[in-house]
This record gives sequence, C-alpha cells and structure tokens, in this order.
Amino acid sequence: MAAFGSLAPLRHLIWTATCTWYTGVGSSDANLGGPNYAPSVLKFSPNRPELSPIGYFAPFDHEASKKENMDLGTGGSILLPDQPGLHPHLLVTVGKSGAIYVLDRDSLGHIKVSSDNQIVQSIPQAFSGRFHSSPAFWQGANASWSYLGGVDEKLRVFAVVNGALSTTPTSEAPNTFDYPGATPAVSSDESSNGVVWAISRGHNGESVLNAYDAMNLGALLYSSDQAPHHRDKADQHLRFVVPIVANGKVYFGTQSSLEVYGLLR
Repeated sequence: MAAFGSLAPLRHLIWTATCTWYTGVGSSDANLGGPNYAPSVLKFSPNRPELSPIGYFAPFDHEASKKENMDLGTGGSILLPDQPGLHPHLLVTVGKSGAIYVLDRDSLGHIKVSSDNQIVQSIPQAFSGRFHSSPAFWQGANASWSYLGGVDEKLRVFAVVNGALSTTPTSEAPNTFDYPGATPAVSSDESSNGVVWAISRGHNGESVLNAYDAMNLGALLYSSDQAPHHRDKADQHLRFVVPIVANGKVYFGTQSSLEVYGLLR
C-alpha cells in the first residue's frame, strides 16, 4: 500500500452521474420531425415502453463540427444538485470542441439555427483542445464548484453561482493531463476539507495519483511521484481510469494491478 501526506480522513464521496445518452456522428433531422438525432444529448423516460426521446439538445454548429470530427458526446455529463433560479435542474457536459454546455434537464432546448441561446449557458472554447473525460462537482460551505479536464490541458474548476458556471476557471492545476484528460473525483468531510483526485501519466508511463485543494487547484496536496526512492510509485497508466475514494483510502486500476493509497499510521 502506498501513502499520502497528512490529510483529514475522507468521509464523503461526491459521485458524478448521467441520465442522458449521446448519439454519434451522422445526419440530423430531428428538428424537422425526423428520427435522426446526431449529434445530440438525448433524454428518455422510463415510463415510455418505446425507446423514443422526450427531449434533446444539439449544438447549432453541429454540422460544421461533425465535418471536423469535433462532435458532441466524447465525454460524460454531470447532473448538478438543485440550483437557485429559473433552472434548478441542470446538466453540464462538454463537446469534443472544448465548449461547455449547461442544460436544463426539464427542457434540453432542442436545436437552433444560428446560436445556442435557447439553453441555460454555452461557453465556447472553454478548452483549446479536445475533451474526452467527465466533470465532477462539489458543494462547499460557501460555494459550489465544477471540475473539468481536457486533453493536454490542466484540470480546471469553474464556480457554480446562481445556476450558471463562471465563464472562466477560478483556478487550475499546476500539471497537464495528456489523452484522455482528467476525470476527477471529489472527496470531502461534507462541505469542508474538499480534495480533488485525478490520475495522470508519469514520464515513464506510470500512473500518478494527484490530490488538489478543492477550492484552489493550484495547491497540489499530494502526488504519488513526490516521495523519495519511488516509495509511492504506481504501475503502468491505464486510460479512462477514475479514482474511487472510500473508507479513507483511494483506489484505482492500472494495466496490471489495483492500487490502494491510504494514510500512514
């Protein structure tokens, strides 16, 4: 078992989840009453016997994005807890183009011809590279945050205020994550002692566990490549791995093993 520094015991894990499906690259004629929804976020009802969407969202520029292979749906989405304002039920997702979309789960917005102003919020080019990961969320004592990481970019945090994301990140991690970017997990002692965990690839291909202050990603609390004599070194990196925090320990898989990190006693 490897170890990390003197952090508070971890009691609370915030999970990310999605209730939507994404369609792949292809034609789209749903706005004309047709059956094709590519590329879209789709909403389904468990009360319908047939598998037909009851709502969808597609970016206005989806045709141009499709031609450049920058379609929606390469990453995951996250459902936020109820928010104040006109749109309490929000979903946050990111397109391959790096644009962030904040959607009303009760009314996804369908599609418009010239803009995305029918949805709650769109932040174009929030990431300069591609996005293949999933966001995370944490509600602190005085603020809420959403954590997102693109390909070959730093993990970033956006404040969630009055049912919308800050248009620019409030802080970012000091290190860069290569493909497929960072899918973080957040642990906390309820609304305090928030820690953001993310797996990166080391110089020799090994997995590196990183821990950041949830309110300031610039503060790196721990990295498994910091200890002398490679004490905390993990095995070879595996893509799309998300750290799991439970019972005061952090778990994640590599190409050949299950790594378990915990406090030194």
